[in-house]
Amino acid sequence: MQDAATPTAAPSPATYIVQAGDTLWDIAVRLGTSLESILTLNPGLNPDLPLTPGVELVFLGSDGPPATMSSPIWPFTAQVATAGALNLRVGPGLEEEVIVILNPLTPLTVVGRTASGDWLEVETAYHTRGWVYALYADVFVDLQQVPVVFDRSAPPVGSPGGTPAAGSGPTPSPGTGLEIVSGITEHAREIFRNGLALGNRPNVFSKVGDSITVSSAFLTAVGQSRYSLDRYAYLQEVIDYYSEETARTNNSFANSSLAARGGWLASRLVSNGYGDPNYCRNDETPLECEYRWVRPSVALILLGTNDVLTTPIEYYSGSMRRVIETSLAHGVIPILSTLPPMDREGAADRVDLINAEIASLAREYEVPLWDYYAALRDLPSRGLAYDGVHPSWAPQGHTADFSRDYLQYGMTVRSLTALQVLDEIWRGVILPELEAE
Repeated sequence: MQDAATPTAAPSPATYIVQAGDTLWDIAVRLGTSLESILTLNPGLNPDLPLTPGVELVFLGSDGPPATMSSPIWPFTAQVATAGALNLRVGPGLEEEVIVILNPLTPLTVVGRTASGDWLEVETAYHTRGWVYALYADVFVDLQQVPVVFDRSAPPVGSPGGTPAAGSGPTPSPGTGLEIVSGITEHAREIFRNGLALGNRPNVFSKVGDSITVSSAFLTAVGQSRYSLDRYAYLQEVIDYYSEETARTNNSFANSSLAARGGWLASRLVSNGYGDPNYCRNDETPLECEYRWVRPSVALILLGTNDVLTTPIEYYSGSMRRVIETSLAHGVIPILSTLPPMDREGAADRVDLINAEIASLAREYEVPLWDYYAALRDLPSRGLAYDGVHPSWAPQGHTADFSRDYLQYGMTVRSLTALQVLDEIWRGVILPELEAE
């Protein structure tokens, strides 16, 4: 007779005192817990407001001490001014999504700037990277010595369907995207037909995700006709198709999504109360809100970046199932993207685990899989920016320049592969169905 297994003790509640410069993401990683757990245990905490130093937070402790965070890889060269809190944004502009609100005197490291110097790309002590408005930061270095990584005044990178460069190799043709997307089956056509019956618009798609999706470097330039297709001229047709109709604020490429926000866990997309209160009801999820307003036929979905380090795989999988099932119920073809690599301690195995789950869910539900991870594998630094989390940006606004020189950047590859995925869906699902009517 075997001895009964000793039950594992449940984590005991513990407390943490907020320090200057802390963000919820940093605290969750440092304490080995999740954002969702912290918010659940601290119901009065508003994730959209800056943390107040000295506030006591409750979290689920463990047998060991909290994990220590690594030191910043650059010295501090700036700080948030004392006048008030400062938004850390995914890009240089007031229209860009807010990642987190920084407290006064939060130390920062300046790693780049706009050509005019009015916006600074910075990194916090715990490697969260984004952009701040320079007027509200105290800077301790000569900005002329800081590299220009974004030039808003630069001319468009090329004209739509630009001429292929000499010696750039064979011109790709329709079907090239099949290396990136898989799982386009008869089920996709069935979903599309159901969507048409529900009133969905065939030439509209939604973008669903976190900061990697809300970034202005993802597809926005395509929607603004600031792109160069170079060898990928065949993609002009699918760009024209999705540029014809306004999704909500713009065409689908440049539309501001109600189902994408920096810092979101996958669970936020399918939880009531997290939508934009100007557009979403209290009794609907952000994903339902997006689908109600936009009525798309397709959704490009990348979720899990903020789940990598702390969310149990079972919890993540449950959230993704709800994302998929909500899409299917609305007649929207969900295209599931794998996560990019992540260069953080302990993250590699977790990214592989989540990507394996994404692929498994795509097979189970018979929906398309977009292998963004594979597309980045051979790029310099695997297509990642200095923070090891976000895909890298091409310099001077070349985010939609698909010539060889700029396809070494993660966000440029994300936009290109998104177009290839949309092209495969359009040619293999939408056009045949519309022609059959």
